[in-house]
Amino acid sequence: MDQGTLINLLIFVVGLLVTWNAFLFKRTLDINSELGEFRLEVAKEYTSKEDLKEMLNSLETRLEKQITNFIKTITLRDEP
Repeated sequence: MDQGTLINLLIFVVGLLVTWNAFLFKRTLDINSELGEFRLEVAKEYTSKEDLKEMLNSLETRLEKQITNFIKTITLRDEP
């Protein structure tokens, strides 16, 4: 095999590898995009307003408890 044939074969193989890697990269981007759209759709469809209200009420209750405990701690510390 002479040098010219070897170089042509090497160029061909490198071209195939670059094309394959570009294909895999694009496919990965497409799959990630589809996955993001699916997650958004699931979040929109399967989280009801009642669930959100319940979560917010629970958060509000926990925050009120924490603030109350914090205020009690501060006032007890200030007393002689």
